[in-house]
Amino acid sequence: MASLDNTDRIATLKFFVGETAINDLQKHSAFVSFYEEAAYLQAAADDFCKIGVPVLGTHERVRELVQNLRDNPSCTKQSLQQAICHNIAYPEDDVEHAVRTIIRMGFMLDCTLTRNFSRIYCLRNYVPQRWKLQDSFEDFITSSIPRQDSGTLAPYEYKGLISAIGLRNRCKTILQRTDNIADHLQYDPNSRTLKIFHQMDYLRAQLSRYPAPLSATILRDNLKLGTLPPQLILETIESFYGLLFPVVMTEDGPSRNILKQLVNKDGFDPQALTEIEDHSDWIPDDFKYHYWGPRLQKLHELSQEPIMRSTWLSWMDRYTKEQNALILAIAGLFFSALFGFLGFIVGVAQLAISVEAWKQPVNT
Repeated sequence: MASLDNTDRIATLKFFVGETAINDLQKHSAFVSFYEEAAYLQAAADDFCKIGVPVLGTHERVRELVQNLRDNPSCTKQSLQQAICHNIAYPEDDVEHAVRTIIRMGFMLDCTLTRNFSRIYCLRNYVPQRWKLQDSFEDFITSSIPRQDSGTLAPYEYKGLISAIGLRNRCKTILQRTDNIADHLQYDPNSRTLKIFHQMDYLRAQLSRYPAPLSATILRDNLKLGTLPPQLILETIESFYGLLFPVVMTEDGPSRNILKQLVNKDGFDPQALTEIEDHSDWIPDDFKYHYWGPRLQKLHELSQEPIMRSTWLSWMDRYTKEQNALILAIAGLFFSALFGFLGFIVGVAQLAISVEAWKQPVNT
């Protein structure tokens, strides 16, 4: 695909973000950067296409395929692949990459994550999902971001304990941006990395399509409207502003300062520094976290763990977790066998020396 010219930029923002996006093109720089990165990767894949014909070709073609998914959420991955190929025999990897590009651009999701996914990312029975050939797009979203019917309340005391500044300073957590909303609040204990979905401007535009306060909706209807589930959108925004960066609207303060650093150095959405003026209007009285509850509980547990005062204690804590118990047991067995074998060798050597000494005559 060619780079975005002004006409394509306007059409892209109008389609993916909303009608009001064209009023201030500079405001949506984070989404445009994300879109251009995905388009560049697709263009690189097209350049290496073995038959020389681009798989997606134009930005208009991308919008057409995304619209097909919006209109028909029951579309399977196989059906989407057939629509992409359009009777042209593209290499399988090129078609797979095109599918990934469409899902990334259209819905901020990644449908190819499980190829080499470490089991460390399993969080309270959640494992990132790969879109299977016969699964509908609607089913893929449901499995990628599971929803709990009961939901989880976020007590007021969470706000002081799982803030970004607290996690970074107390738990030495590395804050990392992600453009995959399914990775929001995903914590990797090995690298101490917390992923945060940062496209706040994109989410605000999607949330504005729904009346306030938020009421129950159907996923199929959400997709046809061109949005993710509004409950998911609201939870992501509220966890960002209400928990991770609770005082973002003040001119100073640690939360605002850390967010400034993330924007300037780590590529977070600059519009994240501007909180939604009426965002509380969408929050119902019985608001619960149906999507991010388990992850918030995990972060709360992390904040309650004793602070490791030294590198050695931190290392011991990291490598004595439950997931490393089998490795430690195997290592212990190996070293036991090794030291036993070395002890046997030493015993044989001592016996041989004793025998030789016995054979030698004693000088008088």
